Amino acid sequence: LHEIRKVLSYVGAYEVVVVDDGSSDSTQSVLDDIQADFPQLRIVRHASRCGQSTALMTGVDAATGDIIATLDGDGQNDFVSGQSSSTCSWTITLRYAETISGRYR
Repeated sequence: LHEIRKVLSYVGAYEVVVVDDGSSDSTQSVLDDIQADFPQLRIVRHASRCGQSTALMTGVDAATGDIIATLDGDGQNDFVSGQSSSTCSWTITLRYAETISGRYR
């Protein structure tokens, strides 16, 4: 989240929506601590695990912007093992339009 916040600080108004999909670790307290100093962070929590597709739809439904970028937070969509850890997948959705997907190295 720190890297995302740093990059987005160069744009106008934005929000970051994080969906906690019923995690049983310290995710809730970590997010609460970050949110205290990050007013653009919105946290949506599922009471129990619903899976990636439901979590993604929850985040999109909670978002208020016209441009939505999604990023997997738990590594579920990491590329083939052995590739650089700096590789990540991303999806940008223009609300009511097409979806653009790719990866960054």
